[in-house]
Amino acid sequence: MPECRNTGMPEYRNAGRHEEAAPKKRDGMKRRAWMALSLLAGLTTACTQETNDLLAERHDDYLELHFSMAGTRTDLNADGAGSFREGDRIGLCIDNGTEVSYREVTLTNGAWEPQLRRSDFGSGELVLSAHYPTFPDDGSGSDTRSFTLSDDQRNEGYTAADLIYARRELPAGSSRAELVFTHAMHRLRIELSGSDESLDISLRSRMRGRFDLLTGEATAEDVFGWITPRRNADGSFEAVIFPQEADIYRDAEGLLKVTDETREATFKAPESSGGEALTEFRAGRQLTIRLTVKPGGDPDIQDLAGKQMWVYGLNVPDFPGEDNLPSYGLYAKVPAGIWFRKDRVYEEIQNLTWEEGCGWYDCNKSPQYSENDGNLCWAASASDLLLWWMNNNRGYVEAYQEEYGSTVSATVGNYTYTYTRPSMDFLPLLPNGGSGDDNPNQPQNRNEVFQFFKNHSQNVGAWNSQGVRWFITGESTGIPTNYAGGYFPGFFAEVFSEADVIATESNRSPSEEEFNRFIVDALSNRQALGFTAYDIAGLNTGNHALVIWGVEFDAAGKIAYIYYCDNNNADQDVNGAVITRRRIVYETDPSSPTGKKLTYIQPLPPRNGSSVDKKRSLITNLCSVDLRQDIWARKYAAVHPQE
Repeated sequence: MPECRNTGMPEYRNAGRHEEAAPKKRDGMKRRAWMALSLLAGLTTACTQETNDLLAERHDDYLELHFSMAGTRTDLNADGAGSFREGDRIGLCIDNGTEVSYREVTLTNGAWEPQLRRSDFGSGELVLSAHYPTFPDDGSGSDTRSFTLSDDQRNEGYTAADLIYARRELPAGSSRAELVFTHAMHRLRIELSGSDESLDISLRSRMRGRFDLLTGEATAEDVFGWITPRRNADGSFEAVIFPQEADIYRDAEGLLKVTDETREATFKAPESSGGEALTEFRAGRQLTIRLTVKPGGDPDIQDLAGKQMWVYGLNVPDFPGEDNLPSYGLYAKVPAGIWFRKDRVYEEIQNLTWEEGCGWYDCNKSPQYSENDGNLCWAASASDLLLWWMNNNRGYVEAYQEEYGSTVSATVGNYTYTYTRPSMDFLPLLPNGGSGDDNPNQPQNRNEVFQFFKNHSQNVGAWNSQGVRWFITGESTGIPTNYAGGYFPGFFAEVFSEADVIATESNRSPSEEEFNRFIVDALSNRQALGFTAYDIAGLNTGNHALVIWGVEFDAAGKIAYIYYCDNNNADQDVNGAVITRRRIVYETDPSSPTGKKLTYIQPLPPRNGSSVDKKRSLITNLCSVDLRQDIWARKYAAVHPQE
């Protein structure tokens, strides 16, 4: 069996960027701060920097400065004015190495006034530090300013709390610089599923601190309070808080309160995010907390005992029960869209066959891995998730194609690489989608999305979440690119930046509780699911990436079975694509001092009574993929993809 190992564990951020230390005063170092737009729960960075209006005319003795926001192109107006509006005022510290001068410029009739002469600050190197909004002069002569958060961020209080900062070095003799603003604070986002309008959210935070005008660092003081966050159109809640340590919010008072007329629930800060310990709320980042509201009770996991849940957008029959399954031979033709059992005594295999319009996808590697794709399980499962993502965003994808076309390009030196977006259509690997003559001498169906990965990636392991992000935004961290793949800019980068959280990962080797909560949250919020399991493809094969399309709960409301696709089985899948049902078991981790239970996938017990206990495989990772129709809707408000 092929080795399908992952190349490494993603760092504590969604987009995989490396963080740098904040700059010191006059130290000449650059500082890169990043803004994340959602967790599910993660931390990210923005990908594009668009130029803003000129601060002054092009003139040898005038500073020519451009202001922009780190974000997607859709955050900016056609004239490059970004989110700045007429009358906005920016504070600017200009450090020539000897002294720091302070100026303020205001957007007036589309230009920043007053114009600033370069010679007023010397001809040597300058360090420019800009911030918005401006602060009143406190008369202290200090480079820091006191700042207090509003406890009501439903309207203006939210905007006032969102401090942004930019820093840039200007070489000696130069008058032109671009300053890209990033967020100096941290944003918390709370998403409730199963909720109604009667619920209120309160968020606890340090309320007062100081902001350094030269470094852009916001430092909180130990003055606590409760914030009423703003409520977004999609029903989520958001508030801006100081960057600060997270541990204090695991005490009895917690981080969040959810209340209605009769009840109140308190929630502590999560212990982890993105697979690593959550120790702080970082500047320029966002943490998303998802809660499921149980009707008539506290926000909690829903009552799912004995039920089945499927990924959003699927059109499939529920599992009918083991006693109601018809049996078919190993290579027999099976009708499309039915559950059945393979007629075998020594192993129990239960499958659902693919049919047109079912809404799930099963991209398989080549038979016997003859096309050098044995380690591309991550790419095959990412292709399944992307087909789901594009088809459920079809209206938006079509609007995007009408505006931007179906190709993207990257110019390197004198050569331009052009990439054509693959089709959203899918047929199983077998000829005719498994519905006709399966003579192996016929050309096999090739899914274009998976073929794109095969064309531009090495036959090396990675994570399915990385594949999703790369295809959509061009963010290539962890992608073993090949040939021109290293220059690929992403097929939807005009709407989605690398900062936008589309694919989110669980903790490594999720516990019983983490596994259940992650999957229920994903299925309750219209997200698709990938996962990896260790040695599921055979002894010493390492991690193997697959896709979950549904789950089945036991009488206690715990996930007892999953419905998944395995991309290794091109020569075994009936009709070329099937969903397989397997059992989930939880076993105590012997190395855990708390008795934590790990999650395993296990074959179904065969009819001959032989044991399958030693055939279980540890589930090492989960991945959820969000449609992010909130971002799509900001670009294409008139599109309604579900209609």
